[in-house]
Amino acid sequence: MITGKSEKSTQGVKNKAILADSVEAVIAAIYLDSNLENAEKFIISNLKDSIEVESKHVGVKDYKTVLQEKLQEHGNVKIEYEIISEKGPDHDKYFVAQVLCNDKILAKGSGRSKKNAEMRGRKSSTRKYEIKDVEIRMNKNYRETFIGSLTNKSKSEYEEFLKDANKDIVDRRFNKLKVAIAPRLIDKELLKIFKDYNVAVVEIEAQSTNDYILKKCGYTHTLEDIKKATKMLKWRGFTVSFQVGVGLPDSTKIDELNTAKELAKLKPHRVRIYPMVVVKNTVLEEAFKNGRYEPLTLNQAIERCKDVIYQFNKKKIKEISIVKQNELNKSEETEIIAGPYHEEFGQLVTDSIWYDSIVDKIKQFNVKVRKVKIEVNPKELPNIVGYEEENANKLKEFYDVEIKAEANPDIKIGKSKISVVEVYSN
Repeated sequence: MITGKSEKSTQGVKNKAILADSVEAVIAAIYLDSNLENAEKFIISNLKDSIEVESKHVGVKDYKTVLQEKLQEHGNVKIEYEIISEKGPDHDKYFVAQVLCNDKILAKGSGRSKKNAEMRGRKSSTRKYEIKDVEIRMNKNYRETFIGSLTNKSKSEYEEFLKDANKDIVDRRFNKLKVAIAPRLIDKELLKIFKDYNVAVVEIEAQSTNDYILKKCGYTHTLEDIKKATKMLKWRGFTVSFQVGVGLPDSTKIDELNTAKELAKLKPHRVRIYPMVVVKNTVLEEAFKNGRYEPLTLNQAIERCKDVIYQFNKKKIKEISIVKQNELNKSEETEIIAGPYHEEFGQLVTDSIWYDSIVDKIKQFNVKVRKVKIEVNPKELPNIVGYEEENANKLKEFYDVEIKAEANPDIKIGKSKISVVEVYSN
């Protein structure tokens, strides 16, 4: 492709919009110079696989429709999409959009166009209704919202904070609350307050079960505090969730697996995993700048999170999720300056788990596979191909295998059906 100087200097030959326009121009030229039949032959011979993949989405609702239907299940709500920032020169803009429901921010998304940024925001929001542990959890009779952590609040502030959160319950937008808190703060008096103010789910900020690591990180609780708090919560009928840290200072993969084993013994209802990132104006930032703490790389964090998830899965803990890092990076007060940050970190981990599963199944075939068809539930179709088609590209690069992903509504979430489409002759 021949481009001008400005496009060469900005890697224009890699710009998807320019490439798409160029392909469109070639197809138009073939049509004008010959006929529709030749143009059709060119399209089918060069774009057949892409057309097959995209055609599977025909009839599947877009993220905007899915999000609106979910939010309006329990009455009318005000849904807004707005661009909150844009960076870069005119030829290479980068936009950030957010989705709001009744003036409350649900999620943010980013992209190279306003439309793409809004789409990613809607996509991020819809995931809140598809994963197990969510910011807002809804079904016919149960509507739950996570209102934040109480750890840094005094007991005198608890009731005021919970009273304010209960306004949504009075308005009947939600009927139950979820809070997070350090285990050492949980006592009979606090649990009575929780009951009075409709708290149904308590997320224990466990992070680790290694007392040395907890002390090193500045936490004041121990494994025994976690056990005691869990017992009290379960006895009084609360749903128990654990926060689990990955990449804590001095923590190794073995430490994290041991934490998963210890916490699984307590049989929590849910687990939420926190890959450690360095936030501005914190003790960890000082340790990072002084060379006393080295955060995990993105790939290391993905692999460590996967290992922890596998460990919890072995113990039949079904409701496992990963914290949405974009929730931490909303303002200068919580600005992330280092560590394994990615706006789609949870998807990267899920994609990688699917990649491992696909590779294992392909290896079980007694032939040299060239192409496979993978059928999954429509909600999990993006995870098969992977974020920016990473899974498909890795399978091609490392195993010389092409994938054909298909949506099958009869397949349950987490399950798949893989069949060989084509094999190598030699």
